[in-house]
Amino acid sequence: METKQQELDKLAQDTEGKRAEIEAKYVILDQMAGIIEGYEPPSIHYGQLYGSNGSIHFRGCDYESIRKGKSPDRDLLAALLKAFPPQPKVQVRDGCLSYRPAVKEWKGELLDVCPITVHVEVFQGLTATYEWFARLCTAPAWVRDHGIAQECLDELWRFEVTFPLGRTELGSVRTEVERDKYGTIMRYTRCEFLPNYDKPLDAQVVKWASGGMQYPNSFELWWDVDGGKEVDFPATVKEVL
Repeated sequence: METKQQELDKLAQDTEGKRAEIEAKYVILDQMAGIIEGYEPPSIHYGQLYGSNGSIHFRGCDYESIRKGKSPDRDLLAALLKAFPPQPKVQVRDGCLSYRPAVKEWKGELLDVCPITVHVEVFQGLTATYEWFARLCTAPAWVRDHGIAQECLDELWRFEVTFPLGRTELGSVRTEVERDKYGTIMRYTRCEFLPNYDKPLDAQVVKWASGGMQYPNSFELWWDVDGGKEVDFPATVKEVL
């Protein structure tokens, strides 16, 4: 059993860690100030994953009462890709399949891929999330300006920008289900991603397993390195009229 002092010490450490995360969050937002003004603020989450420090996720808000800005559009995606260039990415097969930053020699079968991948989610709404890894610094400006934050200059972060799938030129999803007499979905008999053949993007599609028969699949769209260079990713997002 912990003593009172041990609990207080742990609380102090947790508080200090949370304070550092909040300070870093606003350093990140300051670096994006000229890009994200007028848009819904991103969600910034800390957590080590594949060598990255956390994620910066842009998506719209469906609820007008709590909306703080406009939803992401092709201009925001283009600006973020220019300001925070995607770092090299690899496909890793090590019993499972994943897409990771090329920051070290991962174990398993490796394949260099386009640094930008797109995750298509079907459950609770059709969305397409453009994902890439980029480097930025979370040290305060005065520290960066004096060149004494080298350990912070190479932090790797995962960028995510989510759009309704229907607002992209990527394609569509076709599902077929069996329902009980009350209309409840019993199981999905079909869940497929259909590329947009009118504007082929030559994406390769990974179909992820679902959590059970009553849930739909999700998908990952990826390109080889050369194929990805031919894709204008912001242009795959339809303009808002």
